[in-house]
Amino acid sequence: MADLLQKQKNLEEAELNVLYSALGKACYAFPDIRGKSADVDSAYEAVKSFHAKVALNKRCKTCMALLNEDSKFCTKCGSRVEVEIPCKGCGCIIAEGVKFCPRCGWKVTLDEVNIPVPPNICKECRAPLKEEGARFCAICGARQ
Repeated sequence: MADLLQKQKNLEEAELNVLYSALGKACYAFPDIRGKSADVDSAYEAVKSFHAKVALNKRCKTCMALLNEDSKFCTKCGSRVEVEIPCKGCGCIIAEGVKFCPRCGWKVTLDEVNIPVPPNICKECRAPLKEEGARFCAICGARQ
């Protein structure tokens, strides 16, 4: 059973690589054209919809058991479920807690990943605020 699930995962990853390749080729040929070219827009949308489709079939990375969308731990093996966030810049999956996308450099804010922001943490740079109830971050200047 695990082999079958692994094969399905490998097929999905191969399909995603084909989509990324099409997106990359289009962006390579015309660097600043997203929003201006139908080819780039369709490749970008294909990657986004693929991530949405795969998110519906969320699986445990340890035992490949199906997980609920909001699961924090696998009910079968007890492994912690990693939060996977699609980058708004390039669509690749980035890990929880990452400040910048490793592929395109997009700055990930806490609002984008649906993580509640404690009142004493900056929403942009995640630095501790100097005083409780501060309206601006002393480090990056972002409005809170």
